[in-house]
Amino acid sequence: MKRIFIVTLLFCSLAINASPVFNRINQDSGDNKNQFFPMSVGQIREFSKEENGTATSCTWTIDGAFQITDEENKLQNQKAYQFTDSSNGDFFYFMNFDGFACKYAKDESGTYKLTRMLPENIVEDYNWISNNITFIITDVSIDYVTVEFFDNQKDVSGYNKFKKASGPCEIYVNDATATKKHDMIAKLKNLTQNGKTSAPPALPTNTEVGSVVKNPSITESSPVTKEEVVVVPEPSTTTTPVPAANKVIMINAMQKNLYYIQIGSFVKKENAFNICTEIRQKGFQSVVLEDKDGVFKVLIEGNSNMEETLAQLKSQVTSGAFVKKRIGK
Repeated sequence: MKRIFIVTLLFCSLAINASPVFNRINQDSGDNKNQFFPMSVGQIREFSKEENGTATSCTWTIDGAFQITDEENKLQNQKAYQFTDSSNGDFFYFMNFDGFACKYAKDESGTYKLTRMLPENIVEDYNWISNNITFIITDVSIDYVTVEFFDNQKDVSGYNKFKKASGPCEIYVNDATATKKHDMIAKLKNLTQNGKTSAPPALPTNTEVGSVVKNPSITESSPVTKEEVVVVPEPSTTTTPVPAANKVIMINAMQKNLYYIQIGSFVKKENAFNICTEIRQKGFQSVVLEDKDGVFKVLIEGNSNMEETLAQLKSQVTSGAFVKKRIGK
């Protein structure tokens, strides 16, 4: 009986030690370690949000700074900032840890997980895997960084844009695993810090980026080959015949230096076909491309009315549609 009691006490002690410990920091001067994601208590980020075609808004408010100790995630008195999302009342944490701006939040099982979202040293094409999610820096400018992501276990992809001295300014998520299509985009409207509110300048429109390549073999040290993203000039009025929607063509069948609009990318062929069929029913001549990475991409070839077509697709199909250029060999 005594031995059972000691073993039980040991397991209880381990369980207690495994639970994260949060200690509020009463005075904090902020954290500007990552120039593309500054954090300080009292910051309020106001986003315009469109989810499945419904326009709303939400705010992320930093309610406080904490020291977190979590043996499971190797955190020892690590400073973090608590964010509250007004759209659902959920809270989560961001911190600068191990060279990254990291999100610290509960997963579906209620366990806190640390996800590396943005490195301090920004290098285009740099990639890493965190919590089975592949991240790739696909576009870098003086003021903006775009990080695309693809969940290696779920059919979820998207991108996060960060603005220097402001932080997250655009977030896009496409969830193809949901019972109903889940398509969400949020754009920063106002940022309040130190009691001052400022509206960020309009995001550049000529640096749209594509969907992340799913490749479970990618590691933090292995480079990821991505499609080149370029500024889109006025497209040619000459177009080629559009293949049937149910024909999957390989990437080398695409025209050299072809501009096109990408609607989405999918791990499962049937998901790409379903979206392609839906788009064709709306009057758009879409095709499905099986890319070199094995991901199925729904495309519309560029034409002389590309801007108008893109606007229609964003309005009628998905706000995450974008223009890209395929570089031929």
